[in-house]
Amino acid sequence: MKKKFNVDKFLSILFKSKDESLRLNYEIEKAGYKDLILLNSGKDTERYIFSDIERIEDDFKFLDSSFIYSPIFHLRDTPEPDDGGYFYKEEYSLITSKKSDYSLLLLAEDYNHSPDINVIKVFKNIKKNEIKNLSTFPLSKDRTDSIYCKWIFLNNAYEWSKKSESKDIENNKLPKSLKNTFVTVLKNKIKDAKEAGTKKKDLRNINSMIAILDEKKIKDKSWRPFKNEKELKKNEVWDFVLGLEDRE
Repeated sequence: MKKKFNVDKFLSILFKSKDESLRLNYEIEKAGYKDLILLNSGKDTERYIFSDIERIEDDFKFLDSSFIYSPIFHLRDTPEPDDGGYFYKEEYSLITSKKSDYSLLLLAEDYNHSPDINVIKVFKNIKKNEIKNLSTFPLSKDRTDSIYCKWIFLNNAYEWSKKSESKDIENNKLPKSLKNTFVTVLKNKIKDAKEAGTKKKDLRNINSMIAILDEKKIKDKSWRPFKNEKELKKNEVWDFVLGLEDRE
């Protein structure tokens, strides 16, 4: 008989841990829930829990239906043109439950089907203003040498602008500080493609798209610029990091 998952006990164990980063599937096993590690055992769909960035919400719901998953920042990247050389995903998300005062901030990364889903911070009695400002985690990440920036989706329940830009999103404008965060990354991507021998006409197509959307659209992963632009509502906006006039 499988051991019943205790939400508050598990989250409190993570809260008390001294480790800087906690790999979720390992921590579940370490906490005594080894029987919950393998999902769909014996079926074609058999897999380990928290082995797929796209199934984070499903996996938490499997542990306990009270878990609430909120994607904060979602990034995807492929080469331009996409020759299948690589794909990269990155996501920050908040996990809460009505059964506990603890909540988790996750960082999930996947390079070519090598996922890594970690708890990077555990909060106790997190406040509303703290939740809104969890956006500082992805924005402050060191991306000095990164080339990953093709599609970036941001949850509009979180804060993405400086005080001086507070009206930008309302006025259908992407905050300049937000664009600036990814300018260097985009230039790295262009330089990397140039050094790899990418044709000049294809170099012109390399850009970074940032969209601030409601949580439902981010979870659906169905929104696309131009195609779904008319579906944007208040406090939703998108733009490219560089316009043609900004290109070398």
